Amino acid sequence: MIALTLAQIAHAIGGELRTADGDTDQTVVAGDVDTDSRQIRSGGIFVAKPGEATDGHLFVDAAVAAGAVLAIVERPVDAPVSQIVVPDAVQALADLAREVVARVRERGDLRIVGITGSNGKTTTKNLLARILQDEGETVAPRASFNNEVGAPLTMLRVTESTRYLVSEFGASGPGAIARLAGLVEPDIGIVLMIGMAHAGGFGGIDGTVKAKSELIRAVRPGGLAVLNRDDARVASMAQIAAERGIRVVWFGTGEDADVRAADIETDAAGTRCLVTVDAATLPLRLRVLGAHHVMNALAALAAAVALGVAPGDAVARLETVELAERWRMQAAGQRAGAHHQRRVQRQPRFDGGRAAHARPDHRSRRAHRRGARRDERAGGVRRRGARPHRRARRPAAHPAHRRDRRRRPAAVPGRRRRGVVG
Repeated sequence: MIALTLAQIAHAIGGELRTADGDTDQTVVAGDVDTDSRQIRSGGIFVAKPGEATDGHLFVDAAVAAGAVLAIVERPVDAPVSQIVVPDAVQALADLAREVVARVRERGDLRIVGITGSNGKTTTKNLLARILQDEGETVAPRASFNNEVGAPLTMLRVTESTRYLVSEFGASGPGAIARLAGLVEPDIGIVLMIGMAHAGGFGGIDGTVKAKSELIRAVRPGGLAVLNRDDARVASMAQIAAERGIRVVWFGTGEDADVRAADIETDAAGTRCLVTVDAATLPLRLRVLGAHHVMNALAALAAAVALGVAPGDAVARLETVELAERWRMQAAGQRAGAHHQRRVQRQPRFDGGRAAHARPDHRSRRAHRRGARRDERAGGVRRRGARPHRRARRPAAHPAHRRDRRRRPAAVPGRRRRGVVG
């Protein structure tokens, strides 16, 4: 985070400052902000957010022990650290993110891209961030930090030298994207596709369209909308862009798309196609598994070119990405050993332009290993959310013969179930 005094932070989030011994309202803080006490480092700011399972206020002492110099709390805590007491810690997090991004934008040439859609947000974010990191300091979400907590935490990682901020916006209901995108007013808004995922939370598919279109309404005047020409629901958002004076760049597979793909072929090594952008046609070989990622790559390419990246450079950088995201469309054979570790290490976490690598969650890693072993036995590639192939249990013996194995009858034909992948 950029350097701010305790008084400036308190004013930005509308809280009551209570300084600890040795601090004043002019004490400067410039550390990272986090809601997880385990991620706090020296000079950091801990946001004590009440959660569903526990309460962040219980971990203020742990955060202080890890080096926190400020705690944002909803009630005063008996801990040797300066505190800012606010009515709502999550809202305070958003207010602080808005303040930090606005200050950086005023000082330099920060460009902001917002991404939404029913599917593909995280992959597109990773592809775009990979392109932009070679142009300048780039901040993008870790994993899928796209909600009311994750999005502001990503925004708070910008510094005075950050050139690009890539934000991913998820939606838990109507108005969620408007609130998150409204914190930063993106220069570019990308809408990938509209599907049935979470449609129930929006009252149906029409509600989903309205919710996703909130990003286009949040793009700053004179900005750009990058829209999927192949998706009629996304294409309808061009009317919103026109009403707001926002230029539209189309991506897709049709001839009327500004950035388009043709001759798409897939194999076990990835996907090949020809992409056309700025009247130039270039071959693209994506190493990311799945033909559907071509559309994500086109969206990233369209945004990158709009930001001034040469098409050839953008395509070359896309070809270096090997995984859409850890555990997503990842072959089971990549699961263990030095080969897997090397592949994981090549996937950067875009943290202020520095290639950093998140420590894996051990529970997730163990679960992945177990699932990968099952899928290896089944001879398939693990799909996110897929049920593994399971060996059916042997039918139980008739109760009258359980004690006498020699008299156990043979299984009735057709009774033994074959394993099913759900």
